[in-house]
Amino acid sequence: MTDDPDRPEDTVHWAVEELGRVMRPPAGGGDTVDWEALRAETGWELPVDYRDFVAVYGLGAIGD
Repeated sequence: MTDDPDRPEDTVHWAVEELGRVMRPPAGGGDTVDWEALRAETGWELPVDYRDFVAVYGLGAIGD
């Protein structure tokens, strides 16, 4: 789920896992983002919990 070399590929940040207990992820899944390209273009290193959130829930907003 993340490009962090120190985390196993099939793990999700604990906060995203906990969120899944109270808010089911969308049926279609999240969004795929090329985080390395974003980092190269902008210099931004977004936190792993956000990257995992996007992978599970997508780039949209939470409402209602």
